Amino acid sequence: MKKKSKIAFTIASDDQLPYYEKLKNSLAHWHPDLELRLIGGIELQNLLAQDPQFYYRATPAVAWNLIKDYDIVIKMDADQVITGD
Repeated sequence: MKKKSKIAFTIASDDQLPYYEKLKNSLAHWHPDLELRLIGGIELQNLLAQDPQFYYRATPAVAWNLIKDYDIVIKMDADQVITGD
């Protein structure tokens, strides 16, 4: 199976969702070709229920699963704002 080009991901708890929305909007404006995946909501709650220390292992764990399907995996903080290309 051919890998897709690239993906970005972020991890956001419910209280961080307003910041995530700003990231999503700014990324879509400057990089409309870049897919952004949110690890949050029920998915994040389930991961934290299985592993209370998930936040400390999240970046490599999520990237490990995505690298199988993408050539480039980018981790972004939920409170980032993209201001240019």
